[in-house]
Amino acid sequence: MDKSLELLFCFEEQPDWSQTELSQRLGLHKTIVHRILRTFCRHGVLVRSPVNKRYHLGLRVWELGNLVNQHQEFLEHARQVMARLAEDSGESVFLNSVVGFEGLVVLVQEGPQAVKVTYSAGRRVPLYAGASGKVLLSTFSAEQLQDFFTSVQLKPFTPATITDAETLRQDLERIRTQGYAYSIGELDEGVAALAVKLDTAAYPGTVGLSIGGPAFRFAGRVSELLRLLQAAAHALDHVK
Repeated sequence: MDKSLELLFCFEEQPDWSQTELSQRLGLHKTIVHRILRTFCRHGVLVRSPVNKRYHLGLRVWELGNLVNQHQEFLEHARQVMARLAEDSGESVFLNSVVGFEGLVVLVQEGPQAVKVTYSAGRRVPLYAGASGKVLLSTFSAEQLQDFFTSVQLKPFTPATITDAETLRQDLERIRTQGYAYSIGELDEGVAALAVKLDTAAYPGTVGLSIGGPAFRFAGRVSELLRLLQAAAHALDHVK
């Protein structure tokens, strides 16, 4: 794999290469280089010119580059939507996705209040504790959920963490039915969160949007915060 990537990165240096040039550049036997080139050509990553027999990047790389650009455009739009939501709600806002059997904090927009919830982008979070994780877990199929429960130990983070599989299954079904997740103190004591999943094709995988803050500020405001959160999610769902 390393050698294959090194070969691909050679095309940053110049637009086309012969097999012999790549072999010399990488210090690899021609047989190995030929095998790598054949694989890349089969998948459209590289193309061999029928005229001069040299290799250049194929349309598959262009397609992947377009996907990256689309994802970046979505994230830029998400930052703007999240900034407005944080201002309107007064709480911190998070964009989260699924990585294996964990949640990943993709983007963070801190709230304007002095006392607030702060997680760093790139942080991994459990899918079974807290609204942001459970709204993502609720999208799992029956087979995926079975794999999840087989692989993940439901250890408690606080006294409010759900550690019983059947209770968690019931909670996930309730989240699917109502279309959002709400939690108090499941991952961090004294912290409340609301979360909804996004229905967008502009970002890969399963994505959710959540609001988090001190539980005392959520009291009596859940309906208001949910309305703001759903409006923000609707705006992101329509990003192309």
